Amino acid sequence: MRPPLRSLLLTLGASILVATTPALASPIHTWGSNTIRQPISETSPNVNWAIDTSDASLEALAQAAVQKWQDVDSAYITFTQVEPNTTEAIRFTILDSLSNAYAGGQALATWNADGEITECTIELLAAALTSGDTDYQTMIFAHEFGHCLGLSHSVSRNAVMSYRDPAANLTADDRYALTLLYPSDGVSLPLGCASISKSPPSATDEDPRILSVLFSALIAVFGFFALRSRKTHFSESQA
Repeated sequence: MRPPLRSLLLTLGASILVATTPALASPIHTWGSNTIRQPISETSPNVNWAIDTSDASLEALAQAAVQKWQDVDSAYITFTQVEPNTTEAIRFTILDSLSNAYAGGQALATWNADGEITECTIELLAAALTSGDTDYQTMIFAHEFGHCLGLSHSVSRNAVMSYRDPAANLTADDRYALTLLYPSDGVSLPLGCASISKSPPSATDEDPRILSVLFSALIAVFGFFALRSRKTHFSESQA
């Protein structure tokens, strides 16, 4: 019997696993083994997408975000916009609130036992799309769309798929990740790159300065107890 479908909730700024199989302890969307991806091939590379809105400006943002991924020449994947609720594999929706109160957007993906994404809905917070910052708005669209392509959060700062500091424009890290999943014929990928842990990056992985702060705090604690011990010993000697 085939394992049940698995569902993943990927949010901007956090990764939360919602699985029908309790055995899964961490997200399995990685850039190596156990990948999830769109069910396409180089001979059938197209993924349909749609946006459920009548707002032309939001539709333009979505189109610009999708185009960023389309422009990765080393990946064979292509995209076609269709009418919502028809044949789309990826659908943008605009909502007044999200289940994650701290997110500007979240992607809900379902995939089968073969790791093929069967559907992916991107929920975007309406309030986050009215800031007037076009780069920020485009980043939200592009980031969540990347999740629907099977991409994990990146530990590279300023990558669109960055865990904490995403930017509006794709970096070499983003392009490599997409190419790893959908490599065009003849593309040669460098060995030893994109080795990503199944767990989201820790704070110390992203900012080594935290290690320095922790080390300093540890020294201070040891110093405090050493001084206290010396004072106790001195008092006993006086007695």
